[in-house]
Amino acid sequence: MNAALKLGETHASALGWGQQTALGVEAVKAGVSVNSPFEDLEQRFIAAMDDDLNSSGALAVLFELARPLRGLANRWIEAINLSSKPMS
Repeated sequence: MNAALKLGETHASALGWGQQTALGVEAVKAGVSVNSPFEDLEQRFIAAMDDDLNSSGALAVLFELARPLRGLANRWIEAINLSSKPMS
């Protein structure tokens, strides 16, 4: 988690995130929870699987999780592509 936060801080401007950052590495070390949205998704996934192996409901939770991750990956790739183009 700390490595991911540091990576985000390092490349925030290239990704267009602006000056505001989420919780820093110090906050994670202090025990501040940054996982609350993920904890909710995890609990919904577990509840769906416990409900007679409701795999379609569990997959829906995974797709809900994948949506913002795809967006982040696309911005990351765009930033890498922009930084590797020669300046004209």
